[in-house]
Amino acid sequence: MTSTVKTAKPYHLSHPQAVAWVILLAGFVVFCALSVSGAAFAHWFLFESQIDMDMTLAVSRGRVDIRLPDGTSTVIGRTERVGANTLFLLDSGTQGQVIIQDNYAERVIATLYLLQESTITLNNGVRPRFEWSSGGYEISFGAAAGRFAVEIPPNLAHPLRMTIRTPSGEARFSQAGKFRLEVVEGRTILTAWEGVAALYAVNGGESPVSSGQFIIAQGENENAQVFAAQGVNDELLNANFGSLSDIETNSALPIGWACTSQANKQNEPQGAIGRTLYNNAVVLRMRRIGEGLDHAESRCSYTFGLTPDIPLDVTGYASLSLRAAIKIRLQDVTTCGIRGSECPVMLELEYLAKGNTPNEPQFWRHGFYALRPPVDSNPLICDTCLQDHEKLTPDTWYLYDSGDLLSLLPENKRPEKIIRLKVYASGHAYDAVVADLALVGRR
Repeated sequence: MTSTVKTAKPYHLSHPQAVAWVILLAGFVVFCALSVSGAAFAHWFLFESQIDMDMTLAVSRGRVDIRLPDGTSTVIGRTERVGANTLFLLDSGTQGQVIIQDNYAERVIATLYLLQESTITLNNGVRPRFEWSSGGYEISFGAAAGRFAVEIPPNLAHPLRMTIRTPSGEARFSQAGKFRLEVVEGRTILTAWEGVAALYAVNGGESPVSSGQFIIAQGENENAQVFAAQGVNDELLNANFGSLSDIETNSALPIGWACTSQANKQNEPQGAIGRTLYNNAVVLRMRRIGEGLDHAESRCSYTFGLTPDIPLDVTGYASLSLRAAIKIRLQDVTTCGIRGSECPVMLELEYLAKGNTPNEPQFWRHGFYALRPPVDSNPLICDTCLQDHEKLTPDTWYLYDSGDLLSLLPENKRPEKIIRLKVYASGHAYDAVVADLALVGRR
């Protein structure tokens, strides 16, 4: 039996030139697509891509509860780095700040102060990948409720777009300045102490606000309405510590201020006190460094009125409050000493109440400290204070607001005329910084 093997005939393309052109054109198309996409990616990477900035939570007082993106919760009592999509929850005894820093330029881009009884979510904080990129800084917060303060320094390297989302709309910041944001009882109130910002409602309404003004958004979601800006009713009654422009030519404090420092022992350092530049801001710094020192006090007083014999009449104000930014860098006497009077920062208001003569003034005092070991038994209040001194986190800014002193003080001790405002450091060794010290009246 024989078998036959058939030889396959070779296959020939009927149109080899056409197939070649198809392959050539397909390769050209792929090449063009890869070139375009590569160029687009290169352009995006070099000019439009973004990277995360350094984001830090610094706790000024108490401990801040945070909820992480994975749903877990933790408590922070000092300073720690945080990431995007982190929720912060603060109770009545807590204050903190979210610091957004450009990790390339190594400078702060914005600081959001989280005041007592507030909640907010940090969505993100990004910057251009390269210095030549066309984009800017983008910072976003959401689900804000409570009270906040915003500080943006001048001369940023890139344009800024910072937003804070609230139920009534969105606060937007793009310029240097200092602002307050309150989200309470279905309203969002944006106040500009310095600079320009804007408040946008969900339905598209918007209103800008500039220095010395505030705006209100009323309602929630699509029913929110933004009203026109109004002038702030608060009046600064004392001179501040001056500005960046005048400190370059004159280191002295503005008219009305007088400072002194005194040590118990003549052979010991008196302590240094005066205004200076600190983190690009004009501050009052009270500093005494050394080992084994005895008691000393460094103080500055602001005298109200046209002359020292004519106090400032405040009977026309509906409220009166004292505000300050405070940082305690060093103290060696624990708490405020054995009598509660040696605080590294103490605020004092000397005034006349109804029926008082200049020879019998009243005093309101409030102290701040950063050092109290677990075994310390020093008092938490001085014998002439109405409230306990406040324990702050060392070397971290704290925003203090006394609230309305006219409501806080008993009727027979409410101020009618203000004589002096004093800030001082008391103890053995101390280093404290005070900024934005203001006695504020509201009519």
